[in-house]
Amino acid sequence: MPGFIPLQHHTEPDVEFFRLHNAKPDGAVVARYRDHAVCDVMIDEYGQRYVFAGLAPRRRDGSYDVKGLKTGEVILEPGLIYQLIPVKARRFT
Repeated sequence: MPGFIPLQHHTEPDVEFFRLHNAKPDGAVVARYRDHAVCDVMIDEYGQRYVFAGLAPRRRDGSYDVKGLKTGEVILEPGLIYQLIPVKARRFT
């Protein structure tokens, strides 16, 4: 009897996982997009900083294509991409 190999179910990641919530400007306004100010740096409620990286990729139906995001990128409405600024490791001597 041949072995049964189930088809892998490819589901799209939930866009909510990639949204930046409760962020506040922590830099200069560098542009405007859809009547919203675009700041070069945003800071979230945990103190993490993000730098503006571009516009979020979308599918034909207008939904976000989160598979097009790079590691550390998040979406801030109205469709802006911000890249996490890594915290440099401190050396203790």
